Amino acid sequence: MKIFKKFVVCAILVAMSLNAVGCSSGNNDSTISTQQGEVIATVNGENIYQSDFDALYKEYYNYFGATPDAAKYLDEQKSLLVDELINTEVLMQKAEELGITCTDEEVQKMYDEIKTQYGDELFNQMLTYSNITKEEYLQELKRQMILMDLQEEMLKESPKVTDEEVKAYYDEHQEEFKVGAGADIKHILVRVNDEKDKAEMAKVEAAVKEIESQLASGTSFDTLFDQYASEENTDSMYIAEDLGFVEFDSPYLDPAFLEGAKTLAEGEVSGPVKSSFGYHFIEVENISKEKIASFEDVKDEITSKLQEEKDFETYQGTLDKWVKAAKVKTYENRIVIPELNVETEDAEQNSSEGTNDTNTEQAGSSSDADNATQNNATTEK
Repeated sequence: MKIFKKFVVCAILVAMSLNAVGCSSGNNDSTISTQQGEVIATVNGENIYQSDFDALYKEYYNYFGATPDAAKYLDEQKSLLVDELINTEVLMQKAEELGITCTDEEVQKMYDEIKTQYGDELFNQMLTYSNITKEEYLQELKRQMILMDLQEEMLKESPKVTDEEVKAYYDEHQEEFKVGAGADIKHILVRVNDEKDKAEMAKVEAAVKEIESQLASGTSFDTLFDQYASEENTDSMYIAEDLGFVEFDSPYLDPAFLEGAKTLAEGEVSGPVKSSFGYHFIEVENISKEKIASFEDVKDEITSKLQEEKDFETYQGTLDKWVKAAKVKTYENRIVIPELNVETEDAEQNSSEGTNDTNTEQAGSSSDADNATQNNATTEK
């Protein structure tokens, strides 16, 4: 697995990977050991330090799940980590050569936007967790902004995808564009939180009967849907969603819900369909059999895919040329793998037997993630 990351930098994501610290330039004596550690490589006389390696190593270690296997893999791939540090230093030097930079005012504006998006409390927690100061973060943010501008300059030479290439890809990859049988689906859900709560279930049953009665008396599904989809509906028991086109064999939605939907005829509204979320009243329209998506429907998607490939080829080719032209020296024998709090399987087992604190915390995090993915009321539990 190639460890070098595709260089598509998003400044917002810098806030989520605060471990990265830019290669430190300045003293060009490659024999000096400083508070930044040994010099492990030089690029045109500029030093890359052990501390730079440590920061990148820890970033990938956390990205790969902070496990013993992650540490073992990174130990085996340390030369690729050094290559990434060298590549970044080459890019920064090329940006300086081309006069690409950004002002402190531009960096501060981006910083404020990122901080606003996450909120002061969460953003400050991320800084604290990553053991990085505001000044260090601003420095890294400036570096990323410069690299983004440099990338734009590099990609000016990237060839554009032609209509002929897009059509050829479509013709040669029909399986990629297969769309399963499905329909446009809307539903009204009467939510059930606790089936064992008799009071709640009595309220749910009354709500289901009321909707059944309204539909039977001639009230249209669209009228009821608009009523429950309105911002004026403050009762969290009711949810109205327009799901758009849904494949009947979608692995992402509740099976009972899908089973209820695919038995309906065009324009038909179901009676109450029980799922793990509660009771749904479902309407289907524009039912379609399995088919290959039309070229026009996927043309933009294919164009974006092929253009990304061309852009990356251009970027990588240009970078390779710049690295080859640079005067690069590496001292891998000086590299020390950073010490990490890596728990062995035995330690994890002993920990689980001795205390539930860690497991409880992890379970809470998992639960938070699960909740975040279940905002859609038809998503399978």
